[in-house]
Amino acid sequence: MPAFNRRNIVLTTLFMILMHCSVYSQDKIYVVNGSEIGYIDLADYTYKFVCNAVPFGDIAITPAGKIYGYYDALYEIDPVANTYTLIPVDMSNAPTFYGANAMVSDRDGNLYVAGTATLFKIDMKNATMSFVGNMSTFPAGDLCFSEGKLYMAAMNNVLIELTLGPGGNSIVSERVAGTMLLDGDVYGIGANENGICYAITTRKELALIDTEDATAYIIAKPPKGNIMDVNGLALLREGVNDKDIEICGNGIDDDHNGFTDDNDMACRLKRGLCTSESQEIFRETFGAGSGFGTALPNLSAAGYTFSTTAPLSEGRYTIVSDPRLAQGNATWKSMADHTGNPNGRMMVINAAYKPGEFYRKKITDLCGGHQYAISVSASSVISTGMNCGQDVVSIPARIRFHIEDENGNILGQVAERYIPADDNPAGTWKEYGMIFTLPDNVSTIQIVLLDDAPGGCGNDLAIDDIVFSTCQPTPVVSLNGDYNGPFTGCINSEAVFQVDTAMLRLRQPSFQWQKRTAANAPWVNIPGANDISYTIARLQLADAGEYRILITEDPNITCPKTLASMVMLFTVQDVAAFQLTPPFTACVGEPINLSVTPYNNLQEARWTYPNGDQTSGVTLLVTNTAAMSDAGEYTLKIRTTEGCSATLKTTVTVLPYETIGFTFTTSQACVGQPVQVQSDGSWQPGTWQWTASGNGVISQADTKTPIIIWQTPGDQQLTLQSTGQCILDQHVTKDITIQNVPTPGMLSAPEQVCVGTPLEMTVTGYTGGTIAWNITGNPILTGPPDRQQAIWNTIGTYTINYTVSGTCGSVTLPAPKPVIIKDAPYVSLVHDTTVCRGTPLYLQPVFSGDATLFSWQDGPFVAESKYIAEQEGVYKLVVQDNWGCSTQAEINVQWMNCGCDIFIPTAFSPNGDGLHDIFKPVIHCVTASYEFRIYNRWGQLIYLSRRPGEGWNGILHDGRPAETGAYTWVLEYKSYEYPAPMLQKGFVTLVK
Repeated sequence: MPAFNRRNIVLTTLFMILMHCSVYSQDKIYVVNGSEIGYIDLADYTYKFVCNAVPFGDIAITPAGKIYGYYDALYEIDPVANTYTLIPVDMSNAPTFYGANAMVSDRDGNLYVAGTATLFKIDMKNATMSFVGNMSTFPAGDLCFSEGKLYMAAMNNVLIELTLGPGGNSIVSERVAGTMLLDGDVYGIGANENGICYAITTRKELALIDTEDATAYIIAKPPKGNIMDVNGLALLREGVNDKDIEICGNGIDDDHNGFTDDNDMACRLKRGLCTSESQEIFRETFGAGSGFGTALPNLSAAGYTFSTTAPLSEGRYTIVSDPRLAQGNATWKSMADHTGNPNGRMMVINAAYKPGEFYRKKITDLCGGHQYAISVSASSVISTGMNCGQDVVSIPARIRFHIEDENGNILGQVAERYIPADDNPAGTWKEYGMIFTLPDNVSTIQIVLLDDAPGGCGNDLAIDDIVFSTCQPTPVVSLNGDYNGPFTGCINSEAVFQVDTAMLRLRQPSFQWQKRTAANAPWVNIPGANDISYTIARLQLADAGEYRILITEDPNITCPKTLASMVMLFTVQDVAAFQLTPPFTACVGEPINLSVTPYNNLQEARWTYPNGDQTSGVTLLVTNTAAMSDAGEYTLKIRTTEGCSATLKTTVTVLPYETIGFTFTTSQACVGQPVQVQSDGSWQPGTWQWTASGNGVISQADTKTPIIIWQTPGDQQLTLQSTGQCILDQHVTKDITIQNVPTPGMLSAPEQVCVGTPLEMTVTGYTGGTIAWNITGNPILTGPPDRQQAIWNTIGTYTINYTVSGTCGSVTLPAPKPVIIKDAPYVSLVHDTTVCRGTPLYLQPVFSGDATLFSWQDGPFVAESKYIAEQEGVYKLVVQDNWGCSTQAEINVQWMNCGCDIFIPTAFSPNGDGLHDIFKPVIHCVTASYEFRIYNRWGQLIYLSRRPGEGWNGILHDGRPAETGAYTWVLEYKSYEYPAPMLQKGFVTLVK
């Protein structure tokens, strides 16, 4: 129900509104339907308009039939006079009251109202309002009484159960029953005189509500007629279900039945089945046989009527072997009884709109103060063939158990959970029941079963196997006053076991505590443990086990009891099992986390830092970035859920990050010599390891200053591996060169060389350092040390040796033989010469006898010493002897212009005799250009030459010898002295 909206309506106008309210009965739900009041007739779920009215936040109907509405104030609605009248209420004792949107009447006609999370009561006799108590939430909807408890529809369709104190003037307890799973919001709930709770939602769903867990059963959606938003509802005689509730343990006779607390049967009964030792007193199976059975005796005048007519009418029951026989159609199931006998019969009930009694049994010779149980097997008979409408279910059945004395006075009662229809065609049998303890002075009772769910579509059920039996109570045992467990004691502490006898009626009892070490082991009496309590002064692990107490009354007493208490599984907890994070080392900047294990049963865990600060929790994040100040002792005080305590300690060490490293005392070392190493940092002992390559032998390896001796030369490595904490680089390797003792290698050099000629000396295969030379004759040395060149300028025989020196020593090696320096051969080309231009010059050197090879103009050496100089220029001659010694000489040949005289013969004879075989001009100068041609007598060109010195041999182009006769010649040329072209012609005679 939304919060109540105050409106500025003139009260005098409100007084004049007339209402037409028809006569009402117990099967009508009166509702505030928007701005009108009407009712829903449960006979056909039809809404009927009563009158227009203001939009009351809620209405209530007292057991006397008075109707009240709340709208800004309280009004009494008079259905006879068709008016509603303002009821002035003194609210001086309710200063925190701010209006109401939820209201209900109690059995005395007083009203309970709520609009905020506070509950108020209006005494209608005195018209005064008083504060009842605070609630955990606001009302969203209505209030109603059911089975003596007050229920409230809260926000989000949550159903709240309130237990009121004596006189209904306080809230003793509050329980969330559950959530009503409906599509709409519940703004209106109400209960009839039998405690049947109804709800109507904003989606126009009419539902039955199981107040045990708020389960909702939609029985109409929507009701017929003009249903709007229902803001409140009330039923006739709704307050009648505001029953006296015995609040057990307060020493008050709350329900005014003459009994207090554990003497009151209300405190000694509960819904459920007997699970302890029992003995059956009687069983009702309704017999066996096909078809119908006979009527039951002893039902009250208000009980259901027996019938064998199908279909079975509402308010009637029958005894039959198959429910479908009683209905005559498929809307009821065809099912067997619960007992399982062939043709076994059962009771089948078609419930009426009004609760009805369907079973009554008188039992005598019972023992007052003893505990008994009654159970019944029940099943809905509604089949899937029954259609109660779209989106609705058939009305579930509900059994109410009454325990009455022999005069019909109710000693105690329990309403069972609803029994809904199900899809099982064979029926779903389920046991329902109650357990109760008789008052001391009662030995005869009547067991009464009623169906108190509303009639209509559904609420039809089958009953079988009604069993009444003893139910041996199982007294509970506490440990140090705790009845809930788990039952654990702390080692070396005291443990007090005590049985609760408050709910037992014991006369002259005797006690014996027993223990066993395993579930199937025999019980052993504990010597001397014969009181209501048993104490172990100092617990040890061996005290763990199962405990119970036997209670026996004097066998001479009428109806004596022998009881065995609940079995307590008792464990002994040793706090030594709790372990704190062991002492550890953290590096600066790293997180520090501490914890205790196990941690799932700790009630308290409090840490103390080294500086005295404290905090709580099973884990402790000291810091995400450790600092040196975080080091120290941490203390944890724990308390387990069983109450055991311990103090645990651990130590945290914080180290700064270090970089490991080391240095050699020298960058180079010799094979077989010790190398000293010096490491850096102050790291933890025993966390390093040295490793040397090349089979290096390490001494003092467990120190920071080891000594290594290498027997293998070359580049070697020394590695330092650290396993310590807070080391930035835990693997460091450095190189060192290990030198060997020098070796001279091998010298390669010629045995002799010419003076002034380089002698190349090559040393290969040497090791260990640098080379120094010692050579006689003072030669000039050039080149790298291992490939020297020496030039001697003086002939002779000289010695050669060299020394290889290094860090690890030196070694000298002489050449196998001295070197011989020979003189070079002699050569001369006389003086420089000038010749006529174009004139070849034959060069003939003068040389010593040992010169054997000659090279002109850097050409190859040959044995020929002569050379023709055809051009002017410098001509170089190198001579070489057999030892390879060489000497060179040069001559400069120059040209000069000497004139140009030409002679041309007049005849020639090409007969091969070597005389005058060639015809050519003789020119005594160098020409710049030249062309010589010869023609036959017909003017045909038979010879052409452009090279001076060439001539005609008398052979024609086709290879034939020319004929004897005269031939014409033409000579054209240019000389350097006379650059103008010159032309000469003439004849030559060919003779043979």
